[in-house]
Amino acid sequence: MTQKYSSYQLTYSEFITAIYYLIQEFRIAEMPLQCASSLAWLFVMAAVFTS
Repeated sequence: MTQKYSSYQLTYSEFITAIYYLIQEFRIAEMPLQCASSLAWLFVMAAVFTS
């Protein structure tokens, strides 16, 4: 159980990093369509990480 928790912490950290890069990408591009598709991808990855 501890191993699963520590594995979850690792993927959670990667998820936060992905959010950070998504924000940076949005601030540079400022393209709503690109941001929407990136958010959709992020939610898919979140579902994979937390499942």
